[in-house]
Amino acid sequence: MSSNQTLRLLMPQWQGGNHHAYPLCARLLEWLAPKGNSPTVEVPVKPCEAPSPLRENGIVEQNALLAQLQECEKNYTTP
Repeated sequence: MSSNQTLRLLMPQWQGGNHHAYPLCARLLEWLAPKGNSPTVEVPVKPCEAPSPLRENGIVEQNALLAQLQECEKNYTTP
């Protein structure tokens, strides 16, 4: 991907905010926003399954959030 292209990034996270409905909200926003000519890429997000998600340094599922961001940086940035 060249440096002047736009990438629509769908990252339906619930971590950090700790609310199971956040992934749905991300998908609704993706549906509402005009598509244009930009490709859309969805970043895999660990589903909310645990009855009590892990809180790390005051952030819900901090390690999962960091892993998702690193995945984006690794796969979707230009040199």
